[in-house]
Amino acid sequence: GWLAGFLRASAVDGAWLDMNDPATGYSRTQEMRFQHGAIPHDRYHNQYAHYMAMASRQACDQLDPNGRPFLLTRSACAGTQRYSAVWTGDNASTWKHLRMALPCSLNLSLSGVAFNGPDAGGFMDDTNAELLTRWHQACGLFPFFRNHSAKHSRFQEPWQFGPGPLAAIRGAIRTRYRLLPYLYQCFFAHWREGDPIIRPLLYHYAGPEYVHLDDQYLVGDALLVAPILHGEGQGPEIVRNGVKMQERSVLLPPGWWFDLNRGEWVEGGRVIPYAAALDELPLFARDGAVLPYYAGPLRNSFMDLSAIELHLFCRERLAQFSYFLDDRETRRYATGAYGIARIAAEIQGERLRVVIAESGDYPTNTVSFTPVVYGCPEARELELTVNGRATIRPLHAEQREWLCRKWAVLA
Repeated sequence: GWLAGFLRASAVDGAWLDMNDPATGYSRTQEMRFQHGAIPHDRYHNQYAHYMAMASRQACDQLDPNGRPFLLTRSACAGTQRYSAVWTGDNASTWKHLRMALPCSLNLSLSGVAFNGPDAGGFMDDTNAELLTRWHQACGLFPFFRNHSAKHSRFQEPWQFGPGPLAAIRGAIRTRYRLLPYLYQCFFAHWREGDPIIRPLLYHYAGPEYVHLDDQYLVGDALLVAPILHGEGQGPEIVRNGVKMQERSVLLPPGWWFDLNRGEWVEGGRVIPYAAALDELPLFARDGAVLPYYAGPLRNSFMDLSAIELHLFCRERLAQFSYFLDDRETRRYATGAYGIARIAAEIQGERLRVVIAESGDYPTNTVSFTPVVYGCPEARELELTVNGRATIRPLHAEQREWLCRKWAVLA
């Protein structure tokens, strides 16, 4: 059709579907009518954006039936997630709107709209250094993540606010890039099983304390994010070693959690106070988690994901994960062209035992895995078994980057 021809002539791989509520400037919705004025606007309001996304996806599929186009829509209704990602619309650069971003995206996720997120920093009005930094930390691991602002608001690129905020925002963005392999696996699991990518804690943990908890969230089932959502002078704060920190309460579910901001294990099943400087984000990995991690050079273009580190957290629980293998470019996975690497790891005395078993309809030599273990200083050697073949080698102390810190690990 004509839209496919337009996309081909434009040489683009997707489209941004804006103002499709529909919005026509200052016209009132009561005055918008369909079929030459015969049908009122409210009859087709929800369907308008849905069919726009559907038509756009069909045009992209005509261009490349096996491709992965990226479409982003402002408005949507039930089912639009089959065709397009959704951002949560024109928000404002306020702490209130930052706090609203979490329940908004979590509710969308529970409703099946997994690929969603807000405009980080706020779209309207003028942001400031602290707000922009906290927004990048809070939403840096959302499925859809961007900094976006209105034409007449102040410039809000991270480098507009001085070296301190720039370093903190860079740390949040670098953490997202390091965890792109994990996010990719969360997307794959969503396609296969339907689980949301970001989740409220009630998705996995029962109890009244989780029902209305909307100021922290899980990425997959392994990573807990509890961002700072208030600014200086708006809530509890402390000064430690001359550094001002904002404090909040963090609800940790039962079990052990590894604090990726401070490099230590914390016992869960309780609420803990947590004070964070501007460059700190309360971020915890669950005992039993495996986080695929990219340790290579960071780029804002294509990154080679053929060499992956498996960051293991196995204090008391067996760490387990299913890593999906595919070409990362086409939709052949939908017809079964993918493999699975099932990973299990545990500490036995001074030995870290890791077992990887690959299966499925995809070459098993396309990704190399390097185990990295946290919080287990007693480990001295690695026993790695891949598809039944075992090797044993010493473990060495190294460092890995999280946010604006580097922590000692064994690799």
